[in-house]
Amino acid sequence: MTRTATRIATATQAATVTSNSTVVADWALRYFGPWWNATSITPVPDASVNADVHRAVATR
Repeated sequence: MTRTATRIATATQAATVTSNSTVVADWALRYFGPWWNATSITPVPDASVNADVHRAVATR
């Protein structure tokens, strides 16, 4: 099964939606793309969670 991924980013935060189904990643791209920066990316192998965490926000 091929994994697909969509990267969703705002000015200060980002998340990656990864799925074994292209339907999920494609939906995230269509749904979030008009409001935020959403792009298709190559998924990280064997990653269960992909996230960028701003250190200052995470420690509050």
